[in-house]
Amino acid sequence: MNPANYSISCHTTEAPSSANFYLHCHDEYEILLFESGDSKFVVEDKTYTLSPGDIIIARKHEMHRIYHNSPTRYQRFVLMVAPEFFQEHNWGEYEAQVLRASGDIDNKISAELVRSSGLYDAFLRYKRFSEDFIEDLNSPILIATIIEILYLINKTTRFS
Repeated sequence: MNPANYSISCHTTEAPSSANFYLHCHDEYEILLFESGDSKFVVEDKTYTLSPGDIIIARKHEMHRIYHNSPTRYQRFVLMVAPEFFQEHNWGEYEAQVLRASGDIDNKISAELVRSSGLYDAFLRYKRFSEDFIEDLNSPILIATIIEILYLINKTTRFS
C-alpha cells in the first residue's frame, strides 16, 4: 500500500490464462470493476459469471480468484483499500456495513446497478483525475473520488 492506504490501477491482459491467476487473499479490500473478457470470479464458495461493468468485492481475508473461459482480452480496474484508509477518514461504519466478511452478502454488484448508481462514472473520474496527479495519490481530489466510490458502494445495498 502507498501512504494514501489505497491503490487503483487499470489492467489489460491480452490472452489471459487461468493458470496465471491464483487463489489468494489480501489484508486489504479488493474492488474489481470488470471491463471486458470471458471470465468468472470465485470468492470463497461463491462463483460469479462476469459481464462488462460488474463489480466484484473481495473483502479482506476472503479467498478469491478469476477463471478465464477463453483467451479473450481481460480488462479491469482494481481498487485496493487498506483498513487504515477507513480509520484515517473516520469511516468505520462503511467498513463495518458493506466491506465486512461476506456471510449473507453477495460479492457482486451488477453492471446495471453499477451504472445507475454512478459507480462506473466515479471510476472513470478517478482515472481522468489521476492523470493530473500521477505523483500524488494523497491529492484531495483523488481521495475524494475514492471516498465517493466507497460511499456509492455503501449506498448500493442490494447486490445481485
